[in-house]
Amino acid sequence: MVKKLKIVIAVCIVTLLAACSDPVQEEIISYVNEDLPEIAKLEEEVIGKYDSVTGENYKDDEILYDALTNEIIPDYSQLIDKLEAIQLSDKELRDIHEDYIEAANQQYSAFTKMLAAIENQDYALIEEVYGILSQSRKDMRDYQYDLKEYAEENDVEIKE
Repeated sequence: MVKKLKIVIAVCIVTLLAACSDPVQEEIISYVNEDLPEIAKLEEEVIGKYDSVTGENYKDDEILYDALTNEIIPDYSQLIDKLEAIQLSDKELRDIHEDYIEAANQQYSAFTKMLAAIENQDYALIEEVYGILSQSRKDMRDYQYDLKEYAEENDVEIKE
């Protein structure tokens, strides 16, 4: 009986806290805890695949081309679809999320341009791709800082 009472009290406290929380706080918490984990995991996998065939891991154009065609671009397209499917009601959070979508689209564009660069052996286009990738990484960092700052403004702590 005492255990049941403790459980009922605990449930009531959680319910009261949830009832008192701000809708913006709830949306930020839902966004970070429910929407982003699957996307972050997929992004980590795709970038891992890209890293495994570029830089110091680069072997030849054929391996890079195959990875881009068969894994990286299709998986990143799926990631963008998942990002675009997220519906947010808070305008400021939605604007921050749009920055993520824009950075992801830049990265996707870089991957597809890399295919064209390989097909045409266009080294100038490869340099352009590296510039786009660099900008998209910066934009991703800006998105992360903006999200964390907005969460803090709304008394939500994001733990990494």
